[in-house]
Amino acid sequence: MARKTATSYFVHTFPGLQTVAWSEANARLSDVRLIGTYEVRAKNGLVLFDYSGDPRSLFALRTIEDLFVAVARISKVPW
Repeated sequence: MARKTATSYFVHTFPGLQTVAWSEANARLSDVRLIGTYEVRAKNGLVLFDYSGDPRSLFALRTIEDLFVAVARISKVPW
């Protein structure tokens, strides 16, 4: 069986809730891998992850505000 290719996504959360959002994604979805989290103080939290499942499943996450596909990543660039 061919392995599915993972797609990178990032989500916005309320500030401080990025760990909660990751916990929900990890509990609800299989084939998900955390890349990192970050908080823009008093603005929003960010969670970056890879997911190889059906992207429509991501709309069921209740602790996120916005969902984005990461079309490119540049290493060694600070968030």
